[in-house]
Amino acid sequence: MVLPPTVDSLAISEISERRERVMPEYALDEWRAIMRGEKPQPSDDYIVIAFPDDELRTAYLSQVSSWPEMEVRAILRNMLGGPSRLSILDQIHLQVLKAKGPSRSLDPDSPDERHFSEYEGRAILAAAGRSSEPVWQGISWVLDLLPDSPRDALGAVSAYFMAHFQVLSDWREVGLSDAIALIRHRYITQGRTERERKIKLLRSLDPRDLEFLIADLYRAMGYAVRVTPRQKDGGKDIEAERGNERIYIECKNWEQKVDVNTVRSFGFVVMDKNVTSGVLVSVSGFTERGPETAEKLVMESSVRHRMILLDGHRAVQQLNEYLGAGWHLRADQIIARQKRSG
Repeated sequence: MVLPPTVDSLAISEISERRERVMPEYALDEWRAIMRGEKPQPSDDYIVIAFPDDELRTAYLSQVSSWPEMEVRAILRNMLGGPSRLSILDQIHLQVLKAKGPSRSLDPDSPDERHFSEYEGRAILAAAGRSSEPVWQGISWVLDLLPDSPRDALGAVSAYFMAHFQVLSDWREVGLSDAIALIRHRYITQGRTERERKIKLLRSLDPRDLEFLIADLYRAMGYAVRVTPRQKDGGKDIEAERGNERIYIECKNWEQKVDVNTVRSFGFVVMDKNVTSGVLVSVSGFTERGPETAEKLVMESSVRHRMILLDGHRAVQQLNEYLGAGWHLRADQIIARQKRSG
């Protein structure tokens, strides 16, 4: 059985080939104005449901943190699609259904019994004039998950693609791929300037408050967390458990970068205890010079699967992903909530 690809797994070369079929020329400023509704769409074949070419896509994503939020949401709304009626492509698919029958089995115990999917049922009823319900439901509701739950938004778009990849048009596939890239770049990875602004906030935190913030991050990741008492942590600041997984987490909010000796000392704590792995968070990062660096140490075979290093940039990306892109605006509330919960 051939499994459907996720949106992220669409080959870059395949997506690029689809973009090359576009005839109009595109300028970033003009495209943005059209997407904001300030200028009319110049022609029916002017692409508004995806980034029209790779050059414009790269230019837009490289500056993604500087664009207005309402503009980003307008672009995502077009990429995600709203409710729509029976299209020419749907009618073509109905011809295939007439020739071959439905392609989905809903009963794993009866592999020969085929059933119409929900989409196919809506298309058949619409073609017969028996329903006015939109054939395509659309997923613009994903915008309601942003900016607070970007991880859930990504999962929703991927799930929608998985359910419909066999009947999506080429440009709808490209649009969903672009929507995922835009959500990830805008709300998770962000631009370097935006990440540096959030790292500056992390540096301003009391070391103890940083521990509670990171504890809440792991709570959002599904762990039961406990912040250890001050001065009695035994070499770790946070304990996180999920199923059979147990993690020690150490947080360093130093002005200077953490050196390899500090990483090695924490490694001894992790390996000497009955824990799955250790996470060392250093807002200022880790030293990169010398015969042995922190990164090289954690790549050694005896350490590789037991140690994770999170510098400020990686920590910000995880905070964005699990606590929402606006976590920095709610940092005090998040920390206070975690302190109350113990």
